[in-house]
Amino acid sequence: MLTKYCTDYFMKFSYVFLLAFLLALLINLTASAGTLAQPLRSFRFWLATVLTTGALTGYALWISYIRIHFSPHSNGKFTRFKKWNASPLYFLFALTPIYVVHLTMIAIIGEALDIVQDIVLHYLLYYMPTIVVVTVFYAFTLLHRHKLGLLYHVPLLKGENSSTSEHRVENFASKQQRMNMQAERVADLLPRPLEQRPVDTYPDQGPATVEQGLHKLVDLEEMQESQVLPFDKTDRSRFDNESYPQNLYYYLIEKGGAKLSMLGAAPRFLDIVFINSASRWRYVILRNGEKLQADAVLGQLKKRELDKWMLKISANIYVNMLLVIYPLNKKANQLELQPDIVAALLEKYSLVDQRKLLKIGRGMPKDILEKFLVNVRTMDHKGWNDFIPLT
Repeated sequence: MLTKYCTDYFMKFSYVFLLAFLLALLINLTASAGTLAQPLRSFRFWLATVLTTGALTGYALWISYIRIHFSPHSNGKFTRFKKWNASPLYFLFALTPIYVVHLTMIAIIGEALDIVQDIVLHYLLYYMPTIVVVTVFYAFTLLHRHKLGLLYHVPLLKGENSSTSEHRVENFASKQQRMNMQAERVADLLPRPLEQRPVDTYPDQGPATVEQGLHKLVDLEEMQESQVLPFDKTDRSRFDNESYPQNLYYYLIEKGGAKLSMLGAAPRFLDIVFINSASRWRYVILRNGEKLQADAVLGQLKKRELDKWMLKISANIYVNMLLVIYPLNKKANQLELQPDIVAALLEKYSLVDQRKLLKIGRGMPKDILEKFLVNVRTMDHKGWNDFIPLT
């Protein structure tokens, strides 16, 4: 996996470096017009080009680094800012240091050459407008397409803690282990079933009579009847509007299990990831990647009022919104599945194929996710464990 990260980073860095070099070449050719007869044969010209290339590449790295800390999936210190003021602060942190550093370098070079005023004016005229336009454009691009950033796939940064499926799978596994341990501790505290309790003897009295055994049995039955059952963690009433359905998925998995479950040819609703109606017949894609013909699935879901969870995100694709990662960006054009679903689908669907299925189609309303997030406040997931007849 680290090799893949290194390869992706090297390719992305190579493209950025090449663009920076071409831009630096253009800037220095423009700046040297009228001052150098043959700039391409001048050592000073090529030195300035190399320095400009390095500066532009460094600026791209800095903007990408700041963008990671403003990512919604980041643990960066800037993510505490509310959405309404995050963008101005992002541009402030990303661009201001660049301009300060750039002008400082110009002043230092001018001081060394004893021509501070001339060189500063010259650079302000030929360099700074281009630097400003390029950096603002790059920062704006990363604001809306953060995956284009140079540092997006670097796993050692704090910001990239959960944006890859592999990291989420590890987090999911560790959380499942913690849940299993908690369940075992709870089970130890609950009363043992009647068949596991001796009724023929008392601890301190030796063999018991039949009458004593019957009394003991009655006592145990009364105790079990009075035992308060543990509250269902998956019940809708335990979630407020702000935490629903963000905190729901792991409770569903804890109660229903993460493995595919079917009753004959009817899969469990939680195991239906996609509904595809692209061909003449409709089919579902299950969590293991298996495809099953499902001409009647939408009608069956509507009977159970589960159709609201199958969101139509393109002309032919419905996705089970119980299985996606929250919180959702209202303006996102791509959904992400829970890490265990991604891992299970990999048997038959590559990550590229999964992304294609999760991409919101161009013909869909722009506020499709925003409307869903409004509607989900009044929705219920009752029936999530039902087996759905497909035909």
